[in-house]
Amino acid sequence: MLIPKITTFGLILVLVSIFLLPISLEKDLELVMVKEENQLLVIDDFSKDPNSNWIFLNAAYWNTNSENIMLTEPGSERVGVMWLKHNVSSPMTIEFSYKIGGGNGADGLIFMFYKDWDYEPGIGGFLGFHCREVEKPCPRKSAPGYGIEFDNYYNSKEEYGKDYGEGDPSPNHIALLKDFIGNHLIYVNDTRTEDDIWHNVRLIVQNDNITLFIDDEKTLNWTGIIDRSNNHLGFGSGIWGYDHQHIIDNFKLYGHKIIINGLNPGWKVQLFSGDSRIGEANVPEENVEAIIDVSDISAPIKGYFKVFNESELIFESSTFENIWGGDIWSLQESDSNDSLIQFDDSFLNPQTIAITISFIGIIILLIFLAYKRRQ
Repeated sequence: MLIPKITTFGLILVLVSIFLLPISLEKDLELVMVKEENQLLVIDDFSKDPNSNWIFLNAAYWNTNSENIMLTEPGSERVGVMWLKHNVSSPMTIEFSYKIGGGNGADGLIFMFYKDWDYEPGIGGFLGFHCREVEKPCPRKSAPGYGIEFDNYYNSKEEYGKDYGEGDPSPNHIALLKDFIGNHLIYVNDTRTEDDIWHNVRLIVQNDNITLFIDDEKTLNWTGIIDRSNNHLGFGSGIWGYDHQHIIDNFKLYGHKIIINGLNPGWKVQLFSGDSRIGEANVPEENVEAIIDVSDISAPIKGYFKVFNESELIFESSTFENIWGGDIWSLQESDSNDSLIQFDDSFLNPQTIAITISFIGIIILLIFLAYKRRQ
């Protein structure tokens, strides 16, 4: 009979659809790692107008031709300062390039951080670090904060002690300063303060430690209590009567931690670069996030994440080109069909097809039952 043949086929469709439906639903749920935000990250190669990120004072300006920042160029009694508009008081890593030279000398530049910026920048050897009384009194003499100094002129205690206190330790030095231009917490003699060559800086500021690398060489390392009462950072430079150029380029600011949300208590996350595991963190009890410390790793990181439930690997992400300290990532469920060709008619996907087959089979079965009852 025709109807029993159809109903036999219908029963087969019902069984097949019942089997396919959970499979299609299971395949439809996939995990994906998504970057949500990084509120600390600043990257500026000064190829575009930097005024959205920076405030320029006095002689400092954006050189549109060379696409970098001229803090001071040849001239008498000059000072140039630039401040980042974002407030920063957290541990951080800063990278930038500098070049000093091209003239007869003087005076240097300084990178300032955790700094008060409410003052009149001082010219010459004060490098804009705080106010200097020359032609008029300072409205505010105090401007607390830290600075990495690249000094290329010797202001000795004997000759300049009235203004500089203990003065400079040498004609060419790189130093960590605090609060006052003459207060050197640590220094090293270094001729890279005026050789007219580009140098790369990486400054790692942790909770109680400050480490400076120049051209990937560890140059300064200081440990102590760090005052974060102020939250501004920027650059300064000064000239009195000589004519070196002081130039900045390729600025980066990023954090020391990567946060991953959307996890379960007891899970573990690992960060890989190539075949090397470079970071790891466990999810604490009653929490949904892990925090990976990347304070000693230069960014951006090209890498990927692995997520484990005890020893079982439950997720491995694709490789990301730009992972930065300060990133917040989230492990999320993703519709696998997002990666397929999208059709206007939504029934053309595996889940809908399985459901449709189920309904067809049920309808045929009901017709068969109704037919048998009439017999």
